[in-house]
Amino acid sequence: PKVAPYLDLPLQHIDDDLLRRMNRRGSADWIKSRIAECRKRGIILRTTMIVGFPGETDAQFQTLLDFVKETRFDRLGAFTYSAEEGTAAAKMPEQIDEDVKSARLDQLMMLQQDIAMEINEARIGTECEVLVDGFDEESGRFYGRSLLEAPESDGCIWLDAENLNPGQYVNVHITGADAYDLEGEANILYTSGTTGDSKGVILTMGQYLQPTPRHAKVEEFVTPQAFQAYGAIGRAKGFLQVASSPLTRSSYHAGEDFAEMKAAREAKLAKGAK
Repeated sequence: PKVAPYLDLPLQHIDDDLLRRMNRRGSADWIKSRIAECRKRGIILRTTMIVGFPGETDAQFQTLLDFVKETRFDRLGAFTYSAEEGTAAAKMPEQIDEDVKSARLDQLMMLQQDIAMEINEARIGTECEVLVDGFDEESGRFYGRSLLEAPESDGCIWLDAENLNPGQYVNVHITGADAYDLEGEANILYTSGTTGDSKGVILTMGQYLQPTPRHAKVEEFVTPQAFQAYGAIGRAKGFLQVASSPLTRSSYHAGEDFAEMKAAREAKLAKGAK
């Protein structure tokens, strides 16, 4: 299914009394049970919390801190309560002073920053598939995101690579991290290679695959549409597809020639046109 294992749960708080006053559905126990089910399925969890809601006591705020520390959300945002004219909460007694709200927000976000840092550092040395989003002129680097980073709301993965295109998928080896972003070495997704005197053909949807000692011969770069056409003939002629991803594929077979595949394809199209 084309669904990322990423879920945004705008919980706002975990204290039962505050949840009721906020007119939120569910209890603390129910929320925790849903989170446990998500964890079993390997779902990335993001949430948003509110601090300083009218009547929030020090003990209730501590309950929130304990919950965040225990749950270790992959992503968490927070903001202070702000009274909006005409709302029930704006008319509630025990409005919290702005200084107290700000102090609580700082404390919560410092806790989450430590958690996020630990989570990101644990990814150093791992590999993931990353969608290239763009190029940052100021830093001179490409950046992208994996399934673990939502666009706009989360951090990004800075890519140590050249000649990438937005919309391209690359394999990234994570080499560094901070509380918000990651960085890593990127390679266009492909698998190829042969050695010795054997001759090979490599078809790739990436534009920047360059011959290296591991590659016998790169005959021609092809578009996604052309790859679909020639790839079918290649498989029929015994090509072995050795790599596959949403945007990059490559095929290799010793002893075959791209020109032969191309001629076979053109002959098939000509025959179909008659």
